Amino acid sequence: MRSEDLKGVIPAIATPFNDRGELDVEGLKKLTQYVVDGGVHAIMTAGGTGEFPHLLREEKKLVTKTVVEAVKGRIPIIAGTAACSTMEALLLSQDAKEVIKAF
Repeated sequence: MRSEDLKGVIPAIATPFNDRGELDVEGLKKLTQYVVDGGVHAIMTAGGTGEFPHLLREEKKLVTKTVVEAVKGRIPIIAGTAACSTMEALLLSQDAKEVIKAF
């Protein structure tokens, strides 16, 4: 993706959880479809409203994978890789690269 591809409305979507505090994958798929149908130009995963400081590394990877699968290439995805440590941010960036390359 080039910087020219980023324009318009790009929400950092919320990350839904179930009653047990686990990632709600089905809810995330529905939310992703809702915002895509609403006309957004791209989506950011695990951003400031995506509860990134409260997600485990594996959960962040699953969030990105779920959104990428749900979007099916219709719009760009910006994988949130923010972290409190540089090493964690690098690992999250590697995870995001793996997920995006898989599609």
